Amino acid sequence: MQCRHVTVYEEEGKFAGWPANNGIWCWGNEIVVGFTQGTLEPKKVPGHKMDFDKPSYNRQCRSLDGGLTWTYEPIPEMATVDKSAIRPFEGKLNFMDPETQIRFVPIGLHAGAISPFYYSTDRCKTWIGPFETPSMGLTGIAGRTEILPLSEDEALFFFACPKSDGYEGRAAVAKISEGGRKFTFLSYIGDEPPGFTIMPASFRRENGDIIAIIREEDRFDNPNKGARLTQFISRDEGRTWEFDQYVDQLRHSTPPALAKSADGRLYLTYGFRDKPEGVAARVSDDEGRTWSDRVMLRTDGGSTDLGYTRLCALPDGSMFTAYYYNTDHDGGRSILGTIFKL
Repeated sequence: MQCRHVTVYEEEGKFAGWPANNGIWCWGNEIVVGFTQGTLEPKKVPGHKMDFDKPSYNRQCRSLDGGLTWTYEPIPEMATVDKSAIRPFEGKLNFMDPETQIRFVPIGLHAGAISPFYYSTDRCKTWIGPFETPSMGLTGIAGRTEILPLSEDEALFFFACPKSDGYEGRAAVAKISEGGRKFTFLSYIGDEPPGFTIMPASFRRENGDIIAIIREEDRFDNPNKGARLTQFISRDEGRTWEFDQYVDQLRHSTPPALAKSADGRLYLTYGFRDKPEGVAARVSDDEGRTWSDRVMLRTDGGSTDLGYTRLCALPDGSMFTAYYYNTDHDGGRSILGTIFKL
């Protein structure tokens, strides 16, 4: 295994987190990683070491050398979302254009959650928005940036929505059509869970089948509470789904990231929140029909407050995965990355 760790963003006193909620985009060796920037909680606290009484911002970093070095970009037009400025989208996006990118900004998890979006046509240098993501009759939309293009005018939008009790969450998929002007709910991915199924990562096989790996966790009051990375398959462009396999069985849930390498292999990365905490990867040589054993890219995590990976392919056949990380339970939270090949 080839493996090199890098620092994407680190600043004393700042909490940097959750690339999975914000997106990654790449053009050869140029990569942009989105993340959330907040204030580090000075007290010893369980869970997320972020001061939620202080504001947080949408940020990004850019690399021009395949992830080796990074430049911080504050993106003021998207740093915070002015809800009063959210408006219907009346333009036209080309989902097959590599220069055109979309970033959803989820606000909330339960009933009432919204996820306005921005778009860029200049490699994420400037962002235009915010635009409304219609509710499609659902009680809320919690959409991280997970878009699967189907054509110039159409794409699948993977997200989570509240369950029937109003709490997160249930994985779902919608079709975006008319170049972004129309959103149509297609289906839930799997049955309504007693716990939650959220944050799907998707991949379209050469035969047209689509796989989605979702983050699944049992209810907190389950004495045998566990978590899984669960793979579903759709053979009709997201209209229906069937269970395919458990990719990993865990104690702590974690969101997955999928990307195909330049040499045609399908990679999966995810934060590993069991002991020893770190970042895990798997690879498939048959488009996700079977997966390799878990490979730990690193095992020096200081707590479960890490992971939320994003993943992209580099021209030389290696992969770059970004994630938020800590090596000390009570220390800082940074955006780090790993360049690797299995």
